Amino acid sequence: MDVNEEVGLPEFGAPLPAMTMPDQGVTFFFTLFLGGLKDFLSSLAEEWFGATHPGVGWELTLPAALILFCVIFLWRTILAIKSRIYLLTETQLNAKIARLSKKKCDTMIKLSEMEIRLKDYDARVQRLRAYLQSSQEESQELEDMKKQWDIRPAEIEAFHLRLQERDERIQKLKAVVRPMEPLKEHHGGDARIPYATNTQSTNIKIDEKSEIKVTEMRDAALIKTTLEEVNRGLQDKNWQLEENNASLHQKLHITEKKYRQMLNKLTKALIQGKHAENQHIDTLQDKIQTISIKASAAEHALAMEKNEVALLRQRIVQLTSEKLKIDESVFLTKTTPKPLKTTKTNKPSLKTCKVLKAFKALIIFNKMKK
Repeated sequence: MDVNEEVGLPEFGAPLPAMTMPDQGVTFFFTLFLGGLKDFLSSLAEEWFGATHPGVGWELTLPAALILFCVIFLWRTILAIKSRIYLLTETQLNAKIARLSKKKCDTMIKLSEMEIRLKDYDARVQRLRAYLQSSQEESQELEDMKKQWDIRPAEIEAFHLRLQERDERIQKLKAVVRPMEPLKEHHGGDARIPYATNTQSTNIKIDEKSEIKVTEMRDAALIKTTLEEVNRGLQDKNWQLEENNASLHQKLHITEKKYRQMLNKLTKALIQGKHAENQHIDTLQDKIQTISIKASAAEHALAMEKNEVALLRQRIVQLTSEKLKIDESVFLTKTTPKPLKTTKTNKPSLKTCKVLKAFKALIIFNKMKK
């Protein structure tokens, strides 16, 4: 419920309500009524009571009382215009002021709570931003690792080229060693057979040649064994490198998949957080606006109540002054002597009586109009 509706006051910025005067139809009705009253008075008996007659004549008193009662009844029931100003007692005003001050305190407490919630939400937003920044740094590190793994295949290809060059050299050495294998098979490893059949001169030459061939055969065997060992080692290294390359490719694929999943989760969380933040800020702004409007309305209602209190006090002063004046007039009427009784010769004429009655009716109408 609004504060203005609860207090029973006009809207903010509206002028103070005032008593509205009767329109032209009402004035026309009263003119017709006075005309009829004049005709009724003219139709009464022309004889008046003398000065010696005690009391008031009922022929004139009863119609006048009936007419006055009808006028008051019409004014209070049909032609009455209800005012929007309600006179309140001092206790009711104090109760309303206390209620409005309580509402103002409640609104201030709500505003402080809203400010605390806004601060907490700002802290949450800062934490989310820090988490997002750390996730972005991690994603940058993953991208750097991906670039490094992209560089590794080029290194592996260069290593394969070096292995191919070594294989070519080994093939060339094998081509050099193949012509020496028949000599090794012919002699069989026994170097002392030629010494028994040939002469001494030829033996020296044969020994020299055989020693050269043996050394060449030994060198060829050593080269062959070393080449085989080198080839085996290179093959083992090649297999290890291929296995490492496959494992690295698998790890790279897994890391890329994890990076994409993490990036999607972070983007979704960021979008949802921004949307929730905007909605929460909008709701808080709406609440703050409504609370500020209610606070301003409550302040305006307090001001109106203070004005009403001042008007009531002024009205009380006026009523007390009027009461004092009435008491003084009553006291004066009681203390003044009674006028002398008139004789029958002082009886007023019919026209003067009609004029006096019309004048009294006009005075009554003006008082009611005021």
